[in-house]
Amino acid sequence: PDMVSAMDIYVTAAAEVGMKLPNDRIYDGKNLVPYLSRPSTKKVPHDQLYFRADHIKAMIQGDTKFVRSTRDCWDTGYNLEQDPSEMNNIYHHEHNIFLEMEEDYKNWEKNLPPKPLWPRVVERKFILEDGKTYFFPV
Repeated sequence: PDMVSAMDIYVTAAAEVGMKLPNDRIYDGKNLVPYLSRPSTKKVPHDQLYFRADHIKAMIQGDTKFVRSTRDCWDTGYNLEQDPSEMNNIYHHEHNIFLEMEEDYKNWEKNLPPKPLWPRVVERKFILEDGKTYFFPV
């Protein structure tokens, strides 16, 4: 599947209206117009997409998706081409593939600040059994 991200909207819109983006930062998004205007091209906007939201970490590379909960200590993996509904966790059956993805994810994460630079828009507060407060992104 061709992977795009919501982060691509900003870069694409800026390019379409002729806005020059500041060059003092890295933009994760890509201008999608070249990919949309030449659908026969074999290039894709992103080879990988990475996600981090609280204790959930995820990566998609090609047809493979990896998800980890650092709080709840579980890992899942899916082949999105064969299992687009993500019903069959293949993490333990194809473990070597996911070990490589974990290393790629760790390298990506090294460049991030320890905490997000902006707050969540909406959170649901839970008090866990051990008395700790947990905010779930909604």
